Amino acid sequence: MTQLERLKAKNPGFVQGLSRNQLINHLLEAVREGHSIALSSPANFGKSSLLRKLPHFNADSSLLPIYIDLNLSAGDNPQAFYEVIFRNLLQPFLPESNPRLENFYQELSASETSPFVSARAFLVGLTELLTLVPGKVVLILDEFDQFQAKLPGQVFLQLRALYDQHPAKLSFVVATGLPFLAMGREEEEGVAEFYELFDPRYQLRLGGLTKAETETFAQKTVNLGIIPDHFFNNLHALTGGHPVLTQLLALELEPEITLEEWENRIRQSLEIRLELTRIWKSLAESEQQSLLQQLEGVRTLSVNSPLGTLEQRGLIVSESGQPQIFARVFEWYLLEKLEKLEAAPTTPNQGFKEIAYDPYREEVIFDQGKRRLNLGGNAAILFKYLYLRQTKPWCTKDELITAVWGNQAYSQENLDKLVSDLRQEIGDSEKRVIRTIARRGLLMVGVVEWREQRQ
Repeated sequence: MTQLERLKAKNPGFVQGLSRNQLINHLLEAVREGHSIALSSPANFGKSSLLRKLPHFNADSSLLPIYIDLNLSAGDNPQAFYEVIFRNLLQPFLPESNPRLENFYQELSASETSPFVSARAFLVGLTELLTLVPGKVVLILDEFDQFQAKLPGQVFLQLRALYDQHPAKLSFVVATGLPFLAMGREEEEGVAEFYELFDPRYQLRLGGLTKAETETFAQKTVNLGIIPDHFFNNLHALTGGHPVLTQLLALELEPEITLEEWENRIRQSLEIRLELTRIWKSLAESEQQSLLQQLEGVRTLSVNSPLGTLEQRGLIVSESGQPQIFARVFEWYLLEKLEKLEAAPTTPNQGFKEIAYDPYREEVIFDQGKRRLNLGGNAAILFKYLYLRQTKPWCTKDELITAVWGNQAYSQENLDKLVSDLRQEIGDSEKRVIRTIARRGLLMVGVVEWREQRQ
């Protein structure tokens, strides 16, 4: 059993306690043994920098890892997805001209190419490329989130079919912000088949830097040779090994500064607050709610959750036997947020009438009828249910899951994703219409019936 397997046997789904170099070597070993890997982490935990190193750490000539940054694609549609993968594969494997493969690339990247032609060029071209290269190709797909949400199921099915045809020649390492099970679509045909490639043991949640790595990283950020050692101990406790937080906090250090002065600077830093906000927004809504409950001493997150416990997600760590938020500065941020939530009113604001609803046509009305939105699928069901239950103090999440999916086995993560998508569709980024009531559920506020408004 490898060190990674022993660690995961104790804490499945979460990687903490290994240095980055150790983790890279163990990931390469897992891929060499035939596994595909899904790696996720909250914002800026360093998964991209880690994955970029995989090709450089590989000493096995039969393993051919190719890092692909999907942010460099020309769009978020299937053709753009095919193009960025094929482009990154052609140059390292075929330095000499190969007219046939170059023709496939031209077909799938041409602006006038039909979806059928680009898909065929990708499948046939990649199949031919796999037969030409001498080893196993490892596609490292970083920033996969935008494509996971928008690609049709057929594309995922094609990736699965390519693997099934060439299991000894192809493997995947996929990096996302949220774990697959928090992103949804796991019941969708094609997507489900692709997810099956990733054994649950290798759906990993990346943790922060080790204590030694935190100190080394901070030393490289600024010249800290004259800073007392106890500041380094506090640095790891404050940041939880989060690379960007480590850098920002290290930049606030200087000779002769006291610990109290340093912490005051940290609390007042706008850059640090912005980074903490990025971390918060990158979490699943169930994670956000559970962290706030943790601070209040309420532990309601089921240990049978598809995403695991807060400890297994790396958001809670044990210090001297006591569970704590993974980074002390993030705990400060959460405490402030909790105070604001508790101070916020939980009753509907009757004066808010920017959005109306026609329950007969099932249309959302904006700007006094100037713009209309027809919601579809589960988003329409959720909106109408919340609209009809505005007279209640709130709707529990279990109630909403039952209303949308009936008796089928869906989790809070599925509901969180649906709520997030619905808010985006109706332009409710500030959560004024669909409010989260801490530790209780959801509440729709001030959506009036359109027919009554016209009278």
